[in-house]
Amino acid sequence: MYSTRIKETQEKIEDWLRNRRQKFMESKAFCEEMLKTTGIERFNLHAAFDPFDPGASRNSLYNETLEKIQNHVQFIEANNNRYSTEVLYAKQVVGVEVSDLNKKIQETREQLIDVKKSIVEECLRDEKCFAVLGEKIIDLQKTLKDTEQLLRVIFKKQDFSSEEEGILEALQDPKGTDLSLVITSQLAKDPNFNMDNLMKQIASLFRKNQIIISLSKRR
Repeated sequence: MYSTRIKETQEKIEDWLRNRRQKFMESKAFCEEMLKTTGIERFNLHAAFDPFDPGASRNSLYNETLEKIQNHVQFIEANNNRYSTEVLYAKQVVGVEVSDLNKKIQETREQLIDVKKSIVEECLRDEKCFAVLGEKIIDLQKTLKDTEQLLRVIFKKQDFSSEEEGILEALQDPKGTDLSLVITSQLAKDPNFNMDNLMKQIASLFRKNQIIISLSKRR
């Protein structure tokens, strides 16, 4: 009789642990799927089920998931900040209209504020809340992608003039060409060439994303 009760108790404990393990694995699979859906490349989670402390196992699972999402959103925010600087560069240096880009930058900032409010462990433990958070992150990434594509159009190479082509022909060394060599090449073509005009053409090529200008102090 006594041994039967012990066996029944053991079976109940095993059933309880089996259910807890199954629920843990289901939660882990859901978290990994959500991480993958939101664009996190390393979505696999290391948290493992501990039969001696199932509660701690779940805490570890959600803490790891939370950290991955926080890092992912921080990466998105860093990119948006970088794009914001590039938009300013596009306006002041390239001289293009950036109102659409500024709207995208601001839209991303507002989305980030909304997303950050939901990045809490309580939300991750609620599958519905987690699913909504995932959709918000996906939308956030789409807005960021739109900004990236608009910038790519702005910073693509623009057509150069026939005069500017002469300068480009002097830039044959992939490691870079000293300005003095460019001046020398222009003097060989026209001893009376105008230095101010050359500098204007160089500035124009720079704005057209045809050249990269590097400065160094003479030793």
